Amino acid sequence: MSFRTEIFNLCKIIQQNPESKQISNFIKSLSITVVGNDSPSANNFHQIAKHSHNQFYGYLYANDNIKDYLDIFPDIRSLATDEIQLIAIGHSTIVKLIHGCLNDISSKYPKICKAMNPYWNYKPIAQKYEKANTILNDDDYHKAISEFKSSALYQKLFTSTTIELIEKLPDNDFYNILGSIDKEINTCPVSQIPKIIDDYYTGLHSNPISPHITILATILMITAIRKSLTSACSLLFTALVGNDLIVLNNDNIISFDNISKNLLYSHYSLTTTDILLNPATNTVGDIALIDCTPSSNLHLHEFGIIYSHTANFTRDMGDTSNLTLVAVDELLNPIFTLTNNIISQTFPDIKTTTPQQIHASTNIAQTKKPKISRNDMCPCGSGLKYKFCCGKTNNKGSQE
Repeated sequence: MSFRTEIFNLCKIIQQNPESKQISNFIKSLSITVVGNDSPSANNFHQIAKHSHNQFYGYLYANDNIKDYLDIFPDIRSLATDEIQLIAIGHSTIVKLIHGCLNDISSKYPKICKAMNPYWNYKPIAQKYEKANTILNDDDYHKAISEFKSSALYQKLFTSTTIELIEKLPDNDFYNILGSIDKEINTCPVSQIPKIIDDYYTGLHSNPISPHITILATILMITAIRKSLTSACSLLFTALVGNDLIVLNNDNIISFDNISKNLLYSHYSLTTTDILLNPATNTVGDIALIDCTPSSNLHLHEFGIIYSHTANFTRDMGDTSNLTLVAVDELLNPIFTLTNNIISQTFPDIKTTTPQQIHASTNIAQTKKPKISRNDMCPCGSGLKYKFCCGKTNNKGSQE
């Protein structure tokens, strides 16, 4: 068994639960635009809530901060008490898995524990939502949590002496470094290697391996574990809102435009029949299964995260979708090519370190943004071309 397998088992339990059907029916009702005297307030709320692909958190945050959206959507309304209770149950069901996977380290390394939570950089919401009832019981979670904690990546990270030194960093230093690394990885096209990753591989050639590279490897493992939990959250959310796993096979794949692997990702670009739009999510960020035979000597059976999605509405050839997917391993980790290398390395023990050494190890000041063509797919994962998305903002002079 594996963490991925156990997450799919949890999804099956969820799909058979009557209460999850209430949640999915409610979410679907929000996505329906009402025409006539009835204003589209529910649909507007739904679009705001699902904007960032943050599962039920988006609905809870939008509901608690409804006044912030009135200037744009004056007809938007808050959810009723029974409606928000359904959303809270869904959110609590997901969050309980996160807490279970991280409970052994939450007291010893609270700062690092927070950084591995998929919701770590979102604004806080009321704690009562995480304490709501769950669809799953404690026994249901047990096997998935056990597989997560026994994974090679988890064991490598929490047997490292470096983790104790990183935990002692000032909060601002730690979270700024983590955010900078996240931004560089997330905004770099999957076909390119972020500079921070290139620096890591280059540093492996030094003998002995420098403390800087050891520190960087530890921070990258923290990032990878959060990405694994993010994938798990995505799958649980898909089950809770009543959606089936997207399966790409010989029947709906028109062509493979690229099958490639680099030092960070294994990724696939392909064209499929039909428009793969998911009313409850943004499609981008969803998990899909590629199960096909692209050539006589190659059969693919890979799970992956949809990194970008472009819908093509063409009457002459039929509707199609262009997808880029990043493969995940049995821990649901999309950067397993990198972390497999880290796991295989023997890093020296580091007795002391300083914030300056941490900053030096991540080369934050020297980080350069990868060059992106205006016609490239936007690296933020919106599914739009760069010139119509983040590039459009940058061209107006509002660059991050």
